[in-house]
Amino acid sequence: MASPIAERQRGRPATITREMILEAAADLAMAKFSVRAIADELGVSPQSIYHYFPSKNALLGAIAEESVTNMPTVDTHDWRSYFRTSLLGYRSWLLSSASPALEPEINGSWARLNDEPSEGILNLMESFVSFFVAAGFTSHQAIEVWNLGTTLVVRSLISRLGDAEIADHFRALQEDVGSLGAENFPTLSDALSQAPPPAQEMFERIVEVAIEGVAAVYKVA
Repeated sequence: MASPIAERQRGRPATITREMILEAAADLAMAKFSVRAIADELGVSPQSIYHYFPSKNALLGAIAEESVTNMPTVDTHDWRSYFRTSLLGYRSWLLSSASPALEPEINGSWARLNDEPSEGILNLMESFVSFFVAAGFTSHQAIEVWNLGTTLVVRSLISRLGDAEIADHFRALQEDVGSLGAENFPTLSDALSQAPPPAQEMFERIVEVAIEGVAAVYKVA
């Protein structure tokens, strides 16, 4: 069966639907994402898109909302494993999906997308907080742990914490230390003389630090 977009391109019906817009938008790479590009794909004017979505961010938020519903679930009974698997799985899913939820202007709060209520994120948050309360945390502590986890994941991606980016950071540090005199920064110079760690390994260690910190601060076994 032909997709709604294919039918639109062949028959050019007089109207488009919200679903057609989301389908066309989801196929665009983030680097090429614009309301104009989506309108061109559908053969309509940008104003037709704005009839359904008042702004580019509103459209990005809607795509992110749909993608959140496809997040993998976590099956474990231990809060440490749950937290670890949630963080690593969330990061891996965001990387593989190239979700617009990565955009800082879209994912700027604990449980909203484009500063609008997100049923998908609230469902995930409800499950997360309920799990941690059952594990012995207070509800406020569970929300704090949620905020810690989502902040670690999203910020690691928004700051483009990948192998190439880490290498760039190391290179910039090497240049700065060298320009100011390596003898003035002997410990940094020694560290920077070694190859930078892979991004995934670094993030996994950050997750373990977070887990140990949560256990120490909240004193939950």
